[in-house]
Amino acid sequence: MLKKIFIFLVLFGFCLPSHSYSEENYNLLLEQYKNNEIKSALKTIKKIDLEGSSDAKISLLKYEIYRRANKLNKAKEALIDAIQFDSKCFEAYIGLTIISIQNNDPKSAKNYLKEAVEIEPQLNDSPDILYYLAKICILDKDFNSAKEYILNAIELNRDEKEYYLELGKIYLFQKDYLKAVNALSFVLDGNDFLEAEASNYIGLANYKRGNYSQALNYFEKAVEINPNGFIYLNNLAICYKSIQDIENFKKTVDKILNLTPEIPEDYIELSQLYMDRNNFEAAKNTLEEGVKNYPDNLLLKELLNKLNKTQI
Repeated sequence: MLKKIFIFLVLFGFCLPSHSYSEENYNLLLEQYKNNEIKSALKTIKKIDLEGSSDAKISLLKYEIYRRANKLNKAKEALIDAIQFDSKCFEAYIGLTIISIQNNDPKSAKNYLKEAVEIEPQLNDSPDILYYLAKICILDKDFNSAKEYILNAIELNRDEKEYYLELGKIYLFQKDYLKAVNALSFVLDGNDFLEAEASNYIGLANYKRGNYSQALNYFEKAVEINPNGFIYLNNLAICYKSIQDIENFKKTVDKILNLTPEIPEDYIELSQLYMDRNNFEAAKNTLEEGVKNYPDNLLLKELLNKLNKTQI
């Protein structure tokens, strides 16, 4: 899978020639990344930046560390640095594609992906390119094209569970709930993150069909895997409310309000929760904080603008 190949190239240095960077600092940063010592890695990055001993290779590694630390602005800066060091760094353009998708910016994602493929034409043979194209089409609400891309990706690699997760989401958007559940069922083994995501979306499919008891089971499973997942807790709360379990609804809402947002989607869910409770000031503050932390996220900006207009 291309995302895995991207990380592999970063870690083992097969992607780019060396320039002027400290081998000792790079090896230290690499070891911290492998051991998930992100706080230490961020300190090492500061040291490297002060020394001015960076290049495209180390910039790609910085990107991975910043992404893991949910610092998308810094991650984007690292990728731009990588391109400045090496204009043919297709890995950086792939990274910028990923960030643009996360920021709900399909136009930029298309442009960056096009740059990557022009630099490295063999990427056209990768099913992961189809995967990214599917995600871009979802942002454009072109679900038929998205489905075609992801089905072609699955045809090339039937073992990649993320493809089935994406296919399930597409069927959900198209309100084909039985096919959504069938696709998502392929994801219910193994990786905790993917299993939590699949459980949440299967819960949504059941909820949309009015199967609240089944939906509740899957939402609870998603929360069990990730107890601090805003979206999972929010869906669980909505389901409790639908079955008139007011006590668990209130408990779940209280838990959400005590969490600290970590990704753009968290700010969106939290702001919506405040709006549902008619606390528009808190919703506005939440969106403003989200825009501050993720200034490139178009959806956060759009929601904040809409809220400001309704409050005029």
